[in-house]
Amino acid sequence: MPNINAEFGPDMGDRVINEVRKLLLEFDYHRAVGVVSPSIYACLTLSTTVAKDYLGKLEDALARINKETHWPVRIEFSIGLAMVSAADKEDIEKVILKTNKALSVSSRSGKSTVYHDEIAVQYEVRKLLSKLSMTDTVPPGFSWVLQPVVELSTLEVGGYESLVRWNVPDFGLVSPEIFIPVAEELGVVQIIDYWALKQSAVAATELGLLVGINASAVTLESDENFVNEIVEMVESGQYGTGGLVLELTETAVIENVQEVAKTCIRLREVGVQIAIDDFGRGETNLNVLSHLPVDYLKMDKGLLRLATPQAVESMMKIGLEMASMLNARVVCEGIETQEDLELCQRLGVHFGQGWRLGMPQALEDLDVPTNE
Repeated sequence: MPNINAEFGPDMGDRVINEVRKLLLEFDYHRAVGVVSPSIYACLTLSTTVAKDYLGKLEDALARINKETHWPVRIEFSIGLAMVSAADKEDIEKVILKTNKALSVSSRSGKSTVYHDEIAVQYEVRKLLSKLSMTDTVPPGFSWVLQPVVELSTLEVGGYESLVRWNVPDFGLVSPEIFIPVAEELGVVQIIDYWALKQSAVAATELGLLVGINASAVTLESDENFVNEIVEMVESGQYGTGGLVLELTETAVIENVQEVAKTCIRLREVGVQIAIDDFGRGETNLNVLSHLPVDYLKMDKGLLRLATPQAVESMMKIGLEMASMLNARVVCEGIETQEDLELCQRLGVHFGQGWRLGMPQALEDLDVPTNE
């Protein structure tokens, strides 16, 4: 609004404000319409369903204004929608904070946003990560845990996956599924990947077993030094008698299979093993995988939660057949029950990972012999 006033004068600014306010008042299921600032309006609706319906109609109406008016300006808008619980009703500051966070996310993404707890976490995560530069280490609260990968025929631990955790102040542990995409968007995910790489070397040396890490596709594609760092660490013996498994998501593979293949070939030449993570979640086919030197297919944990046992078994058999063609082994993630374990053993799945086989733990808490 200040830009409109500056370029076209306050009369035009007032006309825009009045037109938008009249538009908000067209709908008969609001409780109130208020002006928070010259460019921010607030409405109180009656329910989640009504609010979402209101949001859609408002978007359509604003689009119509842009099409039908002959103003020298185009109205661009963002909508943040917060669900207000009974506990919030007497705390107007809390309500305003929630809607402001939703609006902040919406204005950056260009999409209307419905507030829920994850948005609040993303808001805080973005704020903390945006303060980093590439010379920094990870923010306070980062830690790593190790989850065992078990050979199903013997139930012996064959290695570990190193998992990054972030304990964000006021929110507790935040999933990598939330903070990694934000870090990629802000261009600081390499900081996390380098840190995780160094932690995995510590674990492999201490345990004398393979340790897997997840590397961001952004880092692999844009930072050649990251691959150089892996090669140097392996060749200099920093992984001791253990070793490294680099886990790549299906998405990373599909989007740039030729470049990923070159990277994998180089890493395997120095002894790094390659795993395709979350297999079955995306659309990777045998033609794509045939370009890659794959050691493991890690079946997505969601496959064990399919609607019927028949569907689960069918998908597992497809994974095993593809792995056999690639001379790779299958790791089934998400083994949480005895039934999951017995199914995977019966089908001949090579390795398993999940709560039934071992919870993620800090290195110092693992009940296994070390090389100390």
